[in-house]
Amino acid sequence: MRSRLLVPTLVATFAAAAGCAADATAPDRLAPPERAASARVPEVRGDPRTPGTQRPDDGDSATYTFAIDPTTANVLYMGAHRLELPANAVCALGLSGYGAGAWDAACEPETRRLTITARVTGATSDYPRVDFEPAMRFNPQTSVYLSLFVKHMSTIEPLGWRVLYCASLTRTACIDEAVIDPDLATRTNWPATLLVRRIKHFSGYMVAE
Repeated sequence: MRSRLLVPTLVATFAAAAGCAADATAPDRLAPPERAASARVPEVRGDPRTPGTQRPDDGDSATYTFAIDPTTANVLYMGAHRLELPANAVCALGLSGYGAGAWDAACEPETRRLTITARVTGATSDYPRVDFEPAMRFNPQTSVYLSLFVKHMSTIEPLGWRVLYCASLTRTACIDEAVIDPDLATRTNWPATLLVRRIKHFSGYMVAE
């Protein structure tokens, strides 16, 4: 039997954990479940893959580095996982506020080129995790989607798969943001064995059930 991760469901607990991470962004309504569940890729002309460099850390983890132009649409691939960043989705770094109270606040988009680092751990398990740097939040007028691949996800065993937000590198500070923000609910793309959810800021995200 798989072990289950206990997730705080009280709003007070959620706010406290989110505050520790100092994160914040976005009001735009999430795509309807059927659209989110399809794990669609934004319309990007040419090859949608954003070039990145990969540094294998060990058999179960790898670090990816991407140099992007945030004024255009980007799709970042981290092995079997991906991040969909629409054009002008990144809020101006250092000028837009960051934290649990800022996720849905309006912001000016970042126009400078950025370097994003993504470290994937647990890549060979059913509970992968991705930690992003630097910390940033996303324009609430756009929708940023993270898709995580779960190798053994199956309709035969329809567990309560979720993608949790982790305020730190530990697994004890991970919470289900959908508890207070339905826009952040996890959707399942069964044919592709992907878990898809909207994210409003960068930190860590991991699969749990």
